[in-house]
Amino acid sequence: MSRTHSIAVAWVVIACCVVGFMALHELGEEEPTAPESPSTVRVSARDEMVGRFVMFIQQFGGNAGALVGQQIEPLTRESAGTASNLCATILLARVGATSPQPAEEGGDLSRAVEQAHALVARLRENQDGSTASELAVAEASERVIALLATRAAATPSADAGTATADVSAEDAETIRASLGWYGQLLLSTWSRSDAFEAGLARGAWVLGVAVGMFGCVVLVAGFGGVIWLGVVAFRALTRSLAEPLPARTMSGAALPWTFAAWLVGTTLLSILGAVILGATGRLSGTPALVLQMLIMLLPLTACLVPVFAGVPWSVARREMGLHAGAGWLREVGYGFVAYATAIPMLVVGGVLAYVLALLMPTKLEQASHPIQKELFEGGMEERVMLFIIAAVLAPVVEEIVFRGVLFTHLRELSQQWGRWIAFGLSALASSLIFAAIHPQGVVFIPVLGALAVAFCLAREVRGSLLSCMVAHGLNNGLVVGLNVAMSA
Repeated sequence: MSRTHSIAVAWVVIACCVVGFMALHELGEEEPTAPESPSTVRVSARDEMVGRFVMFIQQFGGNAGALVGQQIEPLTRESAGTASNLCATILLARVGATSPQPAEEGGDLSRAVEQAHALVARLRENQDGSTASELAVAEASERVIALLATRAAATPSADAGTATADVSAEDAETIRASLGWYGQLLLSTWSRSDAFEAGLARGAWVLGVAVGMFGCVVLVAGFGGVIWLGVVAFRALTRSLAEPLPARTMSGAALPWTFAAWLVGTTLLSILGAVILGATGRLSGTPALVLQMLIMLLPLTACLVPVFAGVPWSVARREMGLHAGAGWLREVGYGFVAYATAIPMLVVGGVLAYVLALLMPTKLEQASHPIQKELFEGGMEERVMLFIIAAVLAPVVEEIVFRGVLFTHLRELSQQWGRWIAFGLSALASSLIFAAIHPQGVVFIPVLGALAVAFCLAREVRGSLLSCMVAHGLNNGLVVGLNVAMSA
């Protein structure tokens, strides 16, 4: 088989795997039906995150109606699902009960009553075995919200936390057992729980500090990133920017097969892992995370494909960027610069994602990462392991295969068009694939793609993958830290 035919076949395999990955993510967005029970509703980590953020806004910004409404509105859509609709109703009730407005002004409490009535009516109309549990929880929540509205109408100035409760023990237990954090929020809104409210206030302060620190890092890094991008552009125009990547590699046609082998291995192991986790029902927590680590690391053996093609490992690894470049300290230091350059690119990606979200609102409702659920529900050991996976293993693995293998291959293919055209095409193509196989959803492809372009630029100007790995790890570590703060 000629070199051209070999590369073409490798890309057919890559295309099939990428489509398969995206299909698996689409299937993963459809959560399995919960076991039939009179008190079972699945509240996602994404919905709980929204609720905690709304409570944070109330803690530091009063009612902040417009911002609160923006957070709650996606959960009110029928397409979001029963659990999300219930969460939205509870948030509206909480906001309305703690910052009541007259019903004639369209206060949140009156809207919560309307939402609860509409949800219960819809579930009764479509009642079957799969919605029996949801209907029981919705009816219990509706009764509590109706009591809140009645109390507010009778004594608008009364403190909701000191009023005598009139919620049945059965309704309270159904809500508490089914809705978790949201259930506690609703019940504490009716009859104040000092322990829960203290935890709510503490969580808001933790999140406030985390958001403040994250904002400062982003602002400072973003300002520096804009300056450095200007420096890189100037040096590129004056042809004074280093060119550490070779025009041709010895690995040649072995590189697309390396990436294809990694994709095939990752796809098969991911399916196998899902089968094991789904079939046993016993593998959770730390054992499940260890399995995820193995699924990430084992496919890296694909990097040996060039060796089987006759390329010495010392040459292959250098062409993939697995070297210290100008020295460990300098490359690690440049990783912070690379992260800074990613910030302005992320702004552009965020704007594109916003436009995409307007066109695909249901995809925005589904957008999330599986790690959020683990961070919210896991203990300290699981959170440490998740941090290692997200901020250490994922950057190492993904930088090797995407910036080390795929970007290098694409850049070599397009080298005849000049350095910066080759860089632009290679960065865009590899970044699109990078974003597409991530589980956050279609809406986040521009954001993840923008981040990947920044890492491609670091690879282009440094040669070594160290700076890319550091920048990638910084980004993931900050995001994980923010998620942990939101679950506090």
